[in-house]
Amino acid sequence: MSNNISDTLQLHYCLDNGSHEMNAFSANRCSYEVLQIIAEIAKKFNVQVEITTFPYENGGLIQWLKIVKRNEDKSAPITTEVIKYLVVGMIALPFYIGDKIIDHIMNDDSLNESQKEEYCDNIRDNSVNLSSSENKITKLRSNFYASLEDDKNVNKVELSSFDSHSNLITSKSVSRASFPAYILTDNDLDPIDIDEAIIFITAPVIAKGTYTYWHGKYNGEDIKFNMNSNEFKTKVQQGEVSFKNGFSINCLLRIHKVLTDNGDEQVKKYEVVRVNNYFITDEIFETNEGRTHRIKKERDNEPHLFSGIED
Repeated sequence: MSNNISDTLQLHYCLDNGSHEMNAFSANRCSYEVLQIIAEIAKKFNVQVEITTFPYENGGLIQWLKIVKRNEDKSAPITTEVIKYLVVGMIALPFYIGDKIIDHIMNDDSLNESQKEEYCDNIRDNSVNLSSSENKITKLRSNFYASLEDDKNVNKVELSSFDSHSNLITSKSVSRASFPAYILTDNDLDPIDIDEAIIFITAPVIAKGTYTYWHGKYNGEDIKFNMNSNEFKTKVQQGEVSFKNGFSINCLLRIHKVLTDNGDEQVKKYEVVRVNNYFITDEIFETNEGRTHRIKKERDNEPHLFSGIED
């Protein structure tokens, strides 16, 4: 082996029939996605890293990545050994991403007790919420396996991490038959419901069948949205609601998001599901659906006869 593999992350693309050739677009795309995952993990731990690569070698196709902390970050509590370990797990294990990482580390038989304690302490000491990167890393990983699936020569991928003495820390492999399990079938995220959201209306749709979207400001941002409250739309179309300066609504706002190719979350559309009340300057007008919702909410929050009694 011609390279010093200490402190490296190894990507081994196992190819059919002893081949040493891999589609260049697939190989470059895979490398890009792995680099993005490393960068995201380093970002979550607030550490800057430099990543260097060695020339590819045969035996399928093998690439090494060396991850080092920049000079100003040498004292950062997270070690590159832990970063490499997390990268291997997040790419090779389907349910590794998220808030279960500590459990995975404690149950990993490839680690000794000292390593388990060190890795868990690294994560806990940084108070990092890796779950907040779950969607981004899931998308980047999906891109990685989609690229591998495009190359019919690749029958398996192996990811390995080596320590500063070139000792193997951990190694995981994923066969071609399992690639589809990591590939997202769509980029839609679960919608987010925000109750009692305040939207300042800048351009309502007053006449039936004219324009599709209403326009307004939410949290200081210009948005366009579907008005799906039939009660409020009827009021507007029948002229029961007059729009003046400073007109706003208190509503249940549903936000639909999708993942971009880079794993970033992007708003796909906004929709108002229910209008609780609306404001004209200082006057508040409660809708029927808003009143029904408020009463139900108040009843749900009322103490029950046996509330506070423990089993």
